[in-house]
Amino acid sequence: MNNVVLSVIIPVYNGKAYLQELIATFFEKNKELQNKIELIFVDDGSTDDSYEMLMALSNKHSNIKVFRKSNGGIASARNYGLLHAIGTFVTFMDQDDCLEKSYESFLQVMETTQSDVLISDFFVRGFNKQILFREMGITADRLLEGVGVKNVALKLLCGDLCEDAFLLNITVHPSVWNCIFRRETLNKHDCHFFSFVDYEDDWLFIIQSLMVSDRVVLTNKKYYCWNENLGSESHSVKYIPDLFAKKQALKAWIIKSLCQLAVDKKKRDVVADRFEAHCLVECFYNSSLNLSYKDYRKEMSQLEVLENSEMQSVNLPLVQQVFRYLLLHKCFFVAYLLNRYVLKRHFH
Repeated sequence: MNNVVLSVIIPVYNGKAYLQELIATFFEKNKELQNKIELIFVDDGSTDDSYEMLMALSNKHSNIKVFRKSNGGIASARNYGLLHAIGTFVTFMDQDDCLEKSYESFLQVMETTQSDVLISDFFVRGFNKQILFREMGITADRLLEGVGVKNVALKLLCGDLCEDAFLLNITVHPSVWNCIFRRETLNKHDCHFFSFVDYEDDWLFIIQSLMVSDRVVLTNKKYYCWNENLGSESHSVKYIPDLFAKKQALKAWIIKSLCQLAVDKKKRDVVADRFEAHCLVECFYNSSLNLSYKDYRKEMSQLEVLENSEMQSVNLPLVQQVFRYLLLHKCFFVAYLLNRYVLKRHFH
């Protein structure tokens, strides 16, 4: 009989420096769950000794499972972990983060409320090691059902266009490690990680899970600590090929999801115009820092978004407004020089 209450999935890529401390603090914080929890490490093609270290640690802890696969990125590794999870509930950690509190009380809340998803506030350890807080803006646990759950998904999709009075001043962070999911619900509806562009896989996964859930708990209590790490891939600057096409595929997914949530066409158009306004600037950042002027000019001049007049009125931060104006008026050279040699804004 399966008595695993929680599966914790941890993708690993060249994480040798973090693993021993992660596991030590994990078990220290979860002493009361020792026999009811499993850690699933998925080595995603590491080139250091991460896999060997994990295998050695798994020999000391029977509830550590270690898998190895060719490199495919964090979304692929998390999906691989989901395939092997057996817990009633499932959550995720990143290799360079840590826990500040046990999962136990959060799992009890999910059992008591029969929730499909729990979303919590969390700690942030900054680059200077100072502990900060990331809060949604609630003062006590809140159970949402039915339409309320769908409105959380809507809040993630289009922010202030969600008219739910309770959610009006709530900020839901698009990450999965401060969430706990009922595994049966994920499996029943084939919720999985995927990414159109690069790093939006957490966001898409949460939206998927909320759209098929009956109950969700929002809590201002915290168990997870996200460590800001300049060496992580999410802080790297790199060129993304075919960014515009990938962003358009993402936009199509967003609009389809809004249709499923019965959002009217007027609001869907507002979301589309906002998306295009940001897409223009993001594609500019992506190409202006990474390509020669000739290739940048060729790439930018092919963007269909340049012909979209509706998104010109979308409110953007001042610097982005300047670049939008220059690009829409085909002042490509001025925009290129300004960003490449002065402001040096990048996509990530």
